[in-house]
Amino acid sequence: MTRSLEQAFEAASQLTCDEQDALAARMFREIAWENRWESALTDDPEKLRRLVEEARQDIKAGRVRELHADAI
Repeated sequence: MTRSLEQAFEAASQLTCDEQDALAARMFREIAWENRWESALTDDPEKLRRLVEEARQDIKAGRVRELHADAI
């Protein structure tokens, strides 16, 4: 475990039990999402190529606009 994660767990240990459970649930969702994303791309490499090509076509056709961090 990295030092940074150890520090995060130490900080989390100061939360109430309900807050800790909520944080744990969010962590599990994030890990599951990351695993699904990884699987989706490694199980079908052609899928990633199609997504990249679709994004390029959208950019070329002007269907994409730049997103600025301050607009989030």
